[in-house]
Amino acid sequence: VNQDKLLSAQVVMDAHGHIIEMCCGALDDAFARAVAAATTHYAHVVDQPYDVILAELRSPLDRNLYQAQKALENTQQGVADGGSAVVVSACEEGIGSQFFFDLAAGWDREKNVPGDGIARFGSHKLSRVNALTRRINVHLFSELPGDFARQVFYRPVDDLQAFVDARLTPETPRLAVVYDAGHTVLESRCVS
Repeated sequence: VNQDKLLSAQVVMDAHGHIIEMCCGALDDAFARAVAAATTHYAHVVDQPYDVILAELRSPLDRNLYQAQKALENTQQGVADGGSAVVVSACEEGIGSQFFFDLAAGWDREKNVPGDGIARFGSHKLSRVNALTRRINVHLFSELPGDFARQVFYRPVDDLQAFVDARLTPETPRLAVVYDAGHTVLESRCVS
């Protein structure tokens, strides 16, 4: 496609669906300006990693376990190596995708691939969560049974306050609460 004949209109919206920026012009230029606007609105720089991050999901992203991975992906850069990320999500609609959930049952965690080697719907989410468990502790605080969380590589948290109290010590004192973690991205400028 000859991009010289294209006029691009890129729209950046907030979590409520309101337009916060509209960038028009050549495709590459409009897209670059929209990315810069989205970064300004959604990204937060972390200069020093946190020992514990509580990543709160809000509706509609808090509806199920399949969607919960977004909070983990958006905040994981801010967690220190060996630290803990806790996705806080109601998951009132359950797992979200039975296929994704069943795929996890046969996952080869060592190779980080489906047991039969064939990538399918949901493989990307399972692969990312499993990979992150090699660097940080990945947890889920939700209404789901603990076995559901464990099947997709999260450790369940039953009592959030007790979890935080047990992990915040003089040696590991840094805690962050990321509100609306489905739309908030932590960008690390540090090496943990």
